[in-house]
Amino acid sequence: MYTLLFDKKFKSDIKKLDKSVRDRILRKVFQLESYPELGKHLIAIDLWSLRIGKYRVLYTIKKNALQVLVLTVDHRRKVYKDT
Repeated sequence: MYTLLFDKKFKSDIKKLDKSVRDRILRKVFQLESYPELGKHLIAIDLWSLRIGKYRVLYTIKKNALQVLVLTVDHRRKVYKDT
């Protein structure tokens, strides 16, 4: 079982979303505790991307510490531009 850590950016981004979208995203994010490789590995930027409808959650896995650091969430059109 992995420990979830949330970046400040993720916390502020998730608050901006509609409650129904936010709940859907958080349900999926909490699955990362048991299945950290649930998303797609983005080799070029060494991050993982979790797809939830039109939104993407970017995160990194620290296997030696059994931690998942959730970095940001945004619409699929915008999320990769800031990375």
